[in-house]
Amino acid sequence: MKDVLRTKSMSVKNNELYIGDYSCRYLKEKFRTPLYVYDETHIRYKLDIFKKYFVSDKFECKVVYASKAFFCPYLASIIDEYDMGMDSVSLGDLYMIKHSMFPMEEVVLHGNNKSEEELIYAINNNVGIIVCDSFNEIKKISSLGIDKKVHILLRVNPGIEAHTHEYIQTSLLS
Repeated sequence: MKDVLRTKSMSVKNNELYIGDYSCRYLKEKFRTPLYVYDETHIRYKLDIFKKYFVSDKFECKVVYASKAFFCPYLASIIDEYDMGMDSVSLGDLYMIKHSMFPMEEVVLHGNNKSEEELIYAINNNVGIIVCDSFNEIKKISSLGIDKKVHILLRVNPGIEAHTHEYIQTSLLS
């Protein structure tokens, strides 16, 4: 097995793949397949890299984990332990993040066309930042009638064409 495909705690012993102290054969027999196995040692290794290199003397920087990649309460506790933020793109994400006991002030809500329900839930649960895609979204937040200070980040569309498939182009002017 090429080293680039190995996570930090993977090893081969007696021609058998191990993740940490557990052989893949044991994991398959105990939990059946299909099975997703996450290597906490490797996750922590990657988080250490982000914490080390995403710093600046000129700008305030915070690493924010995209919960849509994979989310579970235990991972949320690790992200919190590393003093990182959590990204959310839906009401379901917000609900799961809140109920994992992750600090809501470290959550960034973004995504286009946010519903009033999502915005109300985010504001009432003290989400740290709401990323607004337009001035209309700012007006929408203002019209909700919630008397709370809301931190927003305004997403600016620079109008740069990336020469990719039209469905994934994100910076074109409309």
